Amino acid sequence: LVALITKRSTEEMGLQTGTPIYASFKATGVHIITR
Repeated sequence: LVALITKRSTEEMGLQTGTPIYASFKATGVHIITR
């Protein structure tokens, strides 16, 4: 799973490389991007 979030959100959530997280999302908010 790859997620794009703002720098501000990263700071507010205290995220750093290696921080374990859980992902939750609404089906209507999903964008499928092929590589």
